[in-house]
Amino acid sequence: QAEVEVIDHGTVYNAPEKQAVFNQCHFGLNVMKPTVCVGLTMKSIDYLAGALPIINSIPGDTWDLTERNGFGLNWDESRKIDWLSFNQTQARLAARKFFEEELSYRSFSDHMESVLANI
Repeated sequence: QAEVEVIDHGTVYNAPEKQAVFNQCHFGLNVMKPTVCVGLTMKSIDYLAGALPIINSIPGDTWDLTERNGFGLNWDESRKIDWLSFNQTQARLAARKFFEEELSYRSFSDHMESVLANI
């Protein structure tokens, strides 16, 4: 319906191979049924680690994080996406920055050390 090219790379687990796929993409899709509300999907974490902006339809935390951090676009049926004003380069930088600061092993370790130090 949207007349976009879709290339199915199959199941990819190898990190360098996955990054090579992400480097070919403009967005990662993070869409589910309207009734689904989750914190953050593993799929979206992969996209953020790979500096791939997301198109998100999941309400709740993911929606709020996308709005607040600028690493993608939120979409629902009532909302049009302004593709022309979307800055792909800034979104890629924001995706990677969010991953490094909030979701990486280093970030987890830093947060854990801080919590343990305050016990």
